[in-house]
Amino acid sequence: MKMGANITVTSNTKKLKQTVPQSKWISFPKHKILSKTGCALSLEGQDQGHVFYQFNVIPPGVVTTGLDPAQIIWWTDCTFMPFDDSQIVTSLGGYFYRGSQGLTQLRKMRLQNYFRIPQGFMTLWRFNDPHFPDVINTKPSRALPHCSVSPGGTQVSFFTDTDIISSNIQQGSVIKAKEMFCSTFFFSAFSADSNFVAVLGRSRLHLNFAVVLVILRASDMLVMYQKSVRELFNQFKLQKNSTNQDRLECKFSPDSQFVAVSTTGGQLFIVKRDLSNLECVLVDGKNDKLTNERCYDFDPQYPHEVLAVCVNSDEVYVKNIDSGSQIFCSKLPENVTKATCLKYNMEGDAFAVGCQDGVIVMMSSSSGNILYLLDSKTQATAFAMTPCKLSMYPEIIRISFSHSDDVLAISSTEGAVRLWQLPPKINLVHMCRLVILKHIPASTINCLPLPTRIKDLIVCCPRERTAITPVKSRHKE
Repeated sequence: MKMGANITVTSNTKKLKQTVPQSKWISFPKHKILSKTGCALSLEGQDQGHVFYQFNVIPPGVVTTGLDPAQIIWWTDCTFMPFDDSQIVTSLGGYFYRGSQGLTQLRKMRLQNYFRIPQGFMTLWRFNDPHFPDVINTKPSRALPHCSVSPGGTQVSFFTDTDIISSNIQQGSVIKAKEMFCSTFFFSAFSADSNFVAVLGRSRLHLNFAVVLVILRASDMLVMYQKSVRELFNQFKLQKNSTNQDRLECKFSPDSQFVAVSTTGGQLFIVKRDLSNLECVLVDGKNDKLTNERCYDFDPQYPHEVLAVCVNSDEVYVKNIDSGSQIFCSKLPENVTKATCLKYNMEGDAFAVGCQDGVIVMMSSSSGNILYLLDSKTQATAFAMTPCKLSMYPEIIRISFSHSDDVLAISSTEGAVRLWQLPPKINLVHMCRLVILKHIPASTINCLPLPTRIKDLIVCCPRERTAITPVKSRHKE
């Protein structure tokens, strides 16, 4: 893996910086993956809309004592590596529900050789050689496991019990954040230009261990900006009487200028990167609530203006942040349960909504129409999602699209990752873009004698638009 490089994309009004790898795009090696029946898949993959591969993230030999295995929640996160569909990063942790204390860490995970598997066990899976995954992190953490990878594909960030660390995947070197006086961490995210890392944690320097948002410089992990979240948004609230139930997430906008913060209480607000002021409140947690902290995402086609959210009323809103207007509203089908996560694909022409019953709803980002449904329960026996406790299905934690948008990875609370073959895109621009990236490194696209708009399309860089037209609300049954 080569180092990432910054490219500068010129728009009509300003320049946007985006980090891309200095390597060519690598497609998913479907011809090297064997199905459960022992038959090699064809180069075209299986039927569209079906799971074609599944792997278990739980290390072999893990033994838990004093708990029914059906009660264990294996919190599993996953993400494809940037511009490399042959690699996926996963993070794992074991939990169980303990009455009013909510989600509680399972700290008694041991291998047969008594080696402890910590919370946040992070692994890099190389599908060109799927039998030998690389372990990235074995340090324990009290934070929920999540995968934070730099857009250049060279760095990952993860938490220990006391620190946040940035690690170089290729070289193995690590950098600890300095002057981070936090007792607990929640989430971290890289900016699209790879210059910054946003971190949510509880500060030891604030009254009552207040939640703070910290912006670090990615190169040396020095604190650039830090402020209490309540100072930014005075209506910010956490779950009452149980800190174990607090789950917060943050995410940079595609132009790296804004940071979105979501809470377990159903709130979603956006602040400027320098934490100077609150930009807007998209979901206040009163009239509407996010279904959970993972049910939102920025549209990658725009610098920061467009964002999709899923709320408790089973409706998906796509909003214009700058104007505060609603672009469209669509309702999820009645035959699916509550949403658990939302994610745009790489080109931004569609997004997926994962639901509690294992169904993924694919929706058009331009109209809000439902394109198709993917049901994890109706797959082949080897890949089907089955009830684990009280007839409840494992919860989908995270959705990740491959760069080619034809493979979808979903991670769930059973400790597994399923790979879906999606319907092919019959689109000339899409196919030409992938052919170019397969032969030319992404970092050199900016040097090609092509119009700026074409170069933007090739590397999926956000583009400024003169206007964003609202669409009539659609309520799909």
